[in-house]
Amino acid sequence: MFGHQPRLPVRPAGLAAVAVLAAALTPAGTSSAAHGATRTTGAATSTQHLWHLNETRGTTIKDATGDHPGTVHRVALGHDGFSRSAFGFNGRSSYVSVPTSADLNAGNRDVHVTFSLKTASVPSEPDYDLFRKGEAPGQEYKVEMQPNGQVSCHFTGSRAAVTVQDGPDLHDGKWHTVSCDKLADKVVLTVDGTAYSKSRTVGSISNSHDLIMGAYPRGDFYEGVLDEVAFSIGRDAVKPPTASFTASATSGAAPLEVGFTDRSTGAPTHWAWDFGDHRTSGRTGIAHTFARPGTYPVKLTVWNARGIAT
Repeated sequence: MFGHQPRLPVRPAGLAAVAVLAAALTPAGTSSAAHGATRTTGAATSTQHLWHLNETRGTTIKDATGDHPGTVHRVALGHDGFSRSAFGFNGRSSYVSVPTSADLNAGNRDVHVTFSLKTASVPSEPDYDLFRKGEAPGQEYKVEMQPNGQVSCHFTGSRAAVTVQDGPDLHDGKWHTVSCDKLADKVVLTVDGTAYSKSRTVGSISNSHDLIMGAYPRGDFYEGVLDEVAFSIGRDAVKPPTASFTASATSGAAPLEVGFTDRSTGAPTHWAWDFGDHRTSGRTGIAHTFARPGTYPVKLTVWNARGIAT
């Protein structure tokens, strides 16, 4: 889905190596963890929050990079996810709420929202609410899916209200990654790596409403799956990573031990290896033994508070 996956041939004992493993994988998109919820650089302060949405039981979700856990309301846990597992929303009553807090209000600072979604349906009028804090006619930020399958970013601030709606129809049952960014002089919507923007100054945004995923919450309920919801405030927020790795061997006689080294950029904080033989690992780098002859697609997924890449 994100470009070719290198395949690692493992030959029966005595056969010669005949193939080469590509060293790098294609960057995937955006959505996911970093260490530390708040960073200060001079006068600028940034906050970073990440909800993996990979809980499989209970009603509380963890903020992996901050201190704002959320509550699950009638959400189906444990769906196959973009990175691991994900949350399913039923389109009628499902949502996740995170209690309001001063550090979830951006004021005049930049706002960054990123997540991955998968749905095979589109909303009737007016829309699906995917992520929001605030309610009209007050100051707010929200990300919605429209009846034509496009995603929109909307910010209402002290100076203006700005909406960017563009990109492809996303209700194809595949994973897509969406980012919405409010910067000093523009709003940017990014869908699967393609950016659409509108130049305008929104101004300051603050409100006393809870942060909501998947609903208004009194309506506009999303029907589909969400994964790796990241939210950060401030200019010095981390950037999305790119995924890359090298291997110590690309083919050989079985059993074959291969050392894999992460070469990803963008300061990833989480790693997920899939070796193509039903074995996985969450370590930075690892030596893995392929026990039987075969050709194995090897995949590395990395993520941080602003993105995910494979």
